[in-house]
Amino acid sequence: MGLRINTNVGALTALRNLQSNSARETRTLERLATGLRINRASDDPAGLVIVEALRPELAAISQALENTQNARNLVSTADAALGAVSDRLVEMRGLLVAAGNTGAMGPEARQALQDALDAGLAAIDRIGATTRFADQPLLNGSLGFNVTGVSPELTTVDVQGGSFDGGFPVQVGVTVTTAATQAQAAGTIAAVQSGASTVNIRGPGGMEQLQIAAGATQADVIQAVNDLSERTGVEATPAGELRTVEFGSQATLQLEEVAGDLEGIAPGVTKGTDVVAQVDGQPAAGRGNTIQTNTDHLAAVIQVEPGVTGSFGFTIAGGGATFQVGPVPGGANDVTIGIGAVNTATLGRTSGLGTLSTLRTGGGNDLESGTADATAIVNAAANEVAGLRSRLGSLAGRVFQANEDALNVEFEKLTASASAIRDADMAAEIAQSVRNRLVRESGLLVLGQANLTAGQALRLLA
Repeated sequence: MGLRINTNVGALTALRNLQSNSARETRTLERLATGLRINRASDDPAGLVIVEALRPELAAISQALENTQNARNLVSTADAALGAVSDRLVEMRGLLVAAGNTGAMGPEARQALQDALDAGLAAIDRIGATTRFADQPLLNGSLGFNVTGVSPELTTVDVQGGSFDGGFPVQVGVTVTTAATQAQAAGTIAAVQSGASTVNIRGPGGMEQLQIAAGATQADVIQAVNDLSERTGVEATPAGELRTVEFGSQATLQLEEVAGDLEGIAPGVTKGTDVVAQVDGQPAAGRGNTIQTNTDHLAAVIQVEPGVTGSFGFTIAGGGATFQVGPVPGGANDVTIGIGAVNTATLGRTSGLGTLSTLRTGGGNDLESGTADATAIVNAAANEVAGLRSRLGSLAGRVFQANEDALNVEFEKLTASASAIRDADMAAEIAQSVRNRLVRESGLLVLGQANLTAGQALRLLA
């Protein structure tokens, strides 16, 4: 090989390799500094496209997680407040039992009980009006559904939730194919009882023994049965039929003849039947005259007039509280629930005797009016609160908690996928950095040797 001084090809080759290695070393140091394998599109164009698609999805899941946690906290706040309402109702039940002890109580003591009852009612109204979450009232009715156009045959419509992607108003159709029935004994009471008899009558309310004298007329027997109706839950109709007051498969009538024969009525056990109905074409559960539907489309409890069949309906005009608990709006990603007003003007209505407000001083069911109806109202109110708490508890535990668990897993897996593409392998980058440093030092030595080669040509001139 000749010696040249005009062009040092060896030095140029060494310099090119040195520059290339310097660029690799710069990229390695950048990855070590940022922790990212992809810092610009040129690093991995295909990987960048995948990572950029995952980033907004991860952000949406992260926000959905926060939404779900807020929704669960809201429901927990409402449940805690309802627990306080339940405590007040338990106290009121004790007050009503105490008020029934009239033989050992003077007017002052009775008034003290009424004052305590009024204070408990005021506490319930205060809880309902002041319970809030992030300045959002929870129990004042603002989160309830606005239901209009209810058919007269539907005595009560309680919309609890659903999916309303198409917006409001929503038309709901109710078709009752078979009406609920009461448990009814076979036959009718004879016009006159030819002989004396003793029968046990057992109904939803309990069992009582009835003694019928010889010669008793149908009217006499009807009066005797109805005198015990509050304790047995069994009534006699003007036509002389024996049946339970309640409707449905839970209503059972048992008639047992202890002595003699109650003429016209056959002894034995009979049961009522539940209403059979569809809501928006979907089979719904029936219990007595109550229809309950719980689908992704609609969750509602509907009371039907006894004995009616046909097609009825109502309109959900708006309301409810909607929580977006998924990364994409609409469909299963949205959960809408309704929380009606919790106060003395609404609680107890399922008793059919009035609401808690009638227990106040001067009301139709205050202590001066007796305690039987007041007790039934308080019991109904307690059941309503317990039902609402159960529904909210199921929502928090089986919907929100399950959704949060699923989102956490999804977030973890997508984050791992993005990390595998975007993040730098620090061990590999450190090893590459050591290699780059060694190659750079080697390149510098080679470049020095190449420059010395050109210098050797000048020695020939000496």
